[in-house]
Amino acid sequence: MVLLEKVEIHDELNPILWEGDKLKEEVQSRLMEIVEEFQEFVSIPIHIIDVYVLGSNAQYNYTEHSDLDLHLITNFVTSEMSEDIAEALYNYEKASFNGHYDIDIKGIPVELYVQDVKAMNASKGVYSLYRNEWITKPEKELEPPELDDDKIDLEYNELKDEVEIALASNKSSDVADMIDKIYLMRRESLAQDGEYGVGNQVFKKLRNNRYLDKLKDRMYELRSDELSLENLQRR
Repeated sequence: MVLLEKVEIHDELNPILWEGDKLKEEVQSRLMEIVEEFQEFVSIPIHIIDVYVLGSNAQYNYTEHSDLDLHLITNFVTSEMSEDIAEALYNYEKASFNGHYDIDIKGIPVELYVQDVKAMNASKGVYSLYRNEWITKPEKELEPPELDDDKIDLEYNELKDEVEIALASNKSSDVADMIDKIYLMRRESLAQDGEYGVGNQVFKKLRNNRYLDKLKDRMYELRSDELSLENLQRR
């Protein structure tokens, strides 16, 4: 069964999270705690410049399946590592954190990212958690755009087949590569076509059908096995 996430346009921001156009105080406070927990969790230092709330739950097109995207903004240049290495390490720490913690805000899953300050956000709504104000304030759309359902279904089914192959692998690196591919697809889709891009819609269908959860669970299962030493019987 394929769960489709239909485009919805609301007259107000998600009232679970927002009081008018400001984050509810209890929501902002809890998100700050999540950021602090991540800073303690990571094994490498991270200097956070700001934290952005974005995605569907920072716009008027949220659905019951929408998660809450929390982007930790840092500067890879000042990390005392090459930018490529910094990005790879922070991505690993982010994936590890998201895999170990199952956090939600009143039933809305929180997805945490680490983003370089030079990276651009294509989201039409970007809210600064540190400054408690909008960087980019969303505008209500008169009607949702028409999606290319056939193309979305085609790319979804092709990628789902690749996911099934990764899930059947006995190497954690194969599963990790698949997870990276899916998130990179979403990132490029958002940068090129925004929220309604095909890649982002495919990502949402994979997420809603729990393929991302299955991949993350499988990756940690395999990694645990790879790090374990079997108890061999003495001869």
